[in-house]
Formats: sequence, C-alpha cells, structure tokens
Amino acid sequence: MTNDFSPLWISIKTALLSTLITFFIGIAVSYFMANYRGKLKG
Repeated sequence: MTNDFSPLWISIKTALLSTLITFFIGIAVSYFMANYRGKLKG
C-alpha cells in the first residue's frame, strides 16, 4: 500500500508561506510603531 503525501506537503507549504508572510508583516508593523511620532504617543 502506497501512501499519498500530497495533502501533507500542501499543508506544510501553506503553513510555511503563511508564517513567512505574517513574520514580514509583523516586522514592518513593529518598525512603523517604533518610529511613530503621532498625537497619541506620550
């Protein structure tokens, strides 16, 4: 009996891609928040 690992690879690729996208969006947002000089900053 052969196993089909296609769903597993799709899940791994999707998880890796979403992790990388979230990581880089988080870096960009944190950079913006660190350098933000607005009315709300004390």
